[in-house]
Amino acid sequence: MTCVEPLVHAADLPSGADLAVSDASDDIAACFVAFVVGCLGVIEAPKAGGKLGLMGNTSEEEFATVLLHLETLAQQRAAKIAGLPAPTAAGVCSERFLAALGNACTGSPQSVTELFARLPHDGSGRADLLGMFGMGGVLVSSSEFPSDYVESAVDLPVATDDAWHAAELRMDSPVQESHWEADAGAINTLRSRFLHQKEVAISAALISSIVARCGSRRPALARTALRALIELAEVQAPESVWSEAGEPALAACLGSLRVSKVVARVAESALAAVARRVAVDLSVPVALLALTARTSACAKARPPQPPAVKAGLQALAVLCASPSWSTLEGALAAHAAVTTLCEDVLKIKTLGPAYAEARALLHCLPSTMSAVDSGAASPGAAS
Repeated sequence: MTCVEPLVHAADLPSGADLAVSDASDDIAACFVAFVVGCLGVIEAPKAGGKLGLMGNTSEEEFATVLLHLETLAQQRAAKIAGLPAPTAAGVCSERFLAALGNACTGSPQSVTELFARLPHDGSGRADLLGMFGMGGVLVSSSEFPSDYVESAVDLPVATDDAWHAAELRMDSPVQESHWEADAGAINTLRSRFLHQKEVAISAALISSIVARCGSRRPALARTALRALIELAEVQAPESVWSEAGEPALAACLGSLRVSKVVARVAESALAAVARRVAVDLSVPVALLALTARTSACAKARPPQPPAVKAGLQALAVLCASPSWSTLEGALAAHAAVTTLCEDVLKIKTLGPAYAEARALLHCLPSTMSAVDSGAASPGAAS
């Protein structure tokens, strides 16, 4: 197979680019950016960063992935110019590519680890690629907003007003699996907007539109929607918002556990975050009743859903550990509902994986029950 070298020509580099070898991290960063710009055949550094798909600063492992992607894109460009078939993508960067990169940046071949260590880093020790490519404050339109799963909204670009309005319209439209990329991009736009524009109002309708996408068969969309729920649950909102959207959100989190293991990890975090928000904004008994109802539905489903039931019981245990909830209005009903749920779970053989959680929850409920009884009896005693 013909080996195609990345094309890096002086004519491809930005005007006045300084490629002098230097040990200073800023100079090495400038050389690295110039190398990338040349490989990709673009004019501006932010465009090169966008073509690389940069969405945040990177760890060393992520930096290696970025370099591999860069080599692949450079080879594809070179093959296209030469009229040759595109080469097969490799699993790691080639030695020849790393040597060319090291020579361009430092004057000598560098390993990924060595080059990563010599680049500028942010406060968390990650390579400051967004800063190097001038993308820290780039405004991105709705059509260009990333549809990939991004763990933290801090790593998302800043959305324009037009992107925000387009995202709102997108979220108001019916859910279609074929439009998952547009939906994921819209949710990421909303996440960015909520982070940078604190005055943006949170509504039950908005949460419902996100909830409707939590069960998508596309892991990227499901995880993005669940991550948005986590972030929204951490922001204070009018009580009416979670009073209306709380239980459907809990149901969506439990339902998302069936999508995939990767999605399940985010779903468990979202379940805990939403339950906690309902407890704070409304009350612990209200949160217990809502979560018990949704977990019970998973237990009685045909067939039953052990992972969802197990996760629901774990979240209930956390709520039951909240101090002084047993004296609040609705505590007795919540206690009875949780008890019934645990007893029902223990009667269903297919829910064996959740038995331990059900027994543990029952074990901690008697002390709660005595508190409920004493709280209920105290008014009579006083009279």
